[in-house]
Amino acid sequence: MEQRITTNSLVKPKLKADNTEHDFGNITPGVHTHNFLLTNVSDKDIVILLAKASCGCTSPTYEQGKVIKPEESTVITARYNTDSPSVQNGVFNKSVTVKYNYHVIDSNKSLTPSQKHLTEQAIILHFKGKINRS
Repeated sequence: MEQRITTNSLVKPKLKADNTEHDFGNITPGVHTHNFLLTNVSDKDIVILLAKASCGCTSPTYEQGKVIKPEESTVITARYNTDSPSVQNGVFNKSVTVKYNYHVIDSNKSLTPSQKHLTEQAIILHFKGKINRS
């Protein structure tokens, strides 16, 4: 059955995170990761468009273009590399922004980018901690 949705209705898709913040606490230099679980709490399929890190020392891993059905979940892995030359000793606060939309709207070739943008949403995932270089 084809899902139908129009941009006129402005019903926004919704992904819910099991948590939007993670505290690594005190960490040593190296690579540290955390998995954020996102669940589709909408009644239509959602597609992940993009996951973008707040800096070069952070990289998200995800399935770009993955269709997430209602009540299904996906994982966004935030990878933080403290060995990056730009990383300083001490407290850090980083984020990954995940943009998503209804699959039926994103895949509709007759809609313009500005029309698709009307229902596009984002969720920001935060992580923090303190680097201890001894």
